[in-house]
Amino acid sequence: MSLVAFQELFASLIADPALCKKIIANPSLLETDYDLTEREIKRINSFFKQKGMGVNCMLYQINRYTPVFDLMPYTAKVLHKNCKVYARQFWDGYIKTNFQFRDEVLLFGAYMQNRLKNEPETVPYLQDIVNFEITYNRIRYSLYDNPADGIPFYSTQLNSYTRMVFMKYDLRYLIDQVITNAPGTVFDDIPVVNSWYLIRFNPTITMHAVDLETAEAILAEKLDISTLPASILDGGFVVKTKVPA
Repeated sequence: MSLVAFQELFASLIADPALCKKIIANPSLLETDYDLTEREIKRINSFFKQKGMGVNCMLYQINRYTPVFDLMPYTAKVLHKNCKVYARQFWDGYIKTNFQFRDEVLLFGAYMQNRLKNEPETVPYLQDIVNFEITYNRIRYSLYDNPADGIPFYSTQLNSYTRMVFMKYDLRYLIDQVITNAPGTVFDDIPVVNSWYLIRFNPTITMHAVDLETAEAILAEKLDISTLPASILDGGFVVKTKVPA
């Protein structure tokens, strides 16, 4: 079992900088907390002195950060420099990963939703941006169940590439501002609308504002979206999947 313990520890050190610091500060942990031979302990200690260890850690972080940057680009742009801070805090709670884009983006999205619920962000519209991107990623990966607290909503009347989500702010105006302004720009003039939106992803991302009466009928499964006026379904706003940095 010694070889397995050695390999698992090596992988953990690449994924967990805090563990590296802990062992560097207290090398005796290698003897007391791990099933390692004397030779393996010497090899682990030598890792900390090698420049290649830093490259390994960097590649690990890049592989985990890429799905967030590619699949939640609006969130990444709003957070700007804080995105890496949030990502590292997320990784601290989810050390193990399979590096699959689907799992990484859904886990990070859930982490952000829970964080914003418990610790409101100074950027008030960040929650709408996160909910929007999690919504279309759940369509992308064919997930139909409701996340905790019903964000975003799903009804059996909605088809495989359409979901409905409630937004506090004018989503179209908000996304336009994120696209056209520099990363990290804070806006204080986003109109408050408290409105429902249909989010569609097939193959482009579109959003369609829906009035409260129509939204309640859809959620109560009294109205099929196929019966909605063409002005709603065909007049949606196409959202860019690539966001200018």
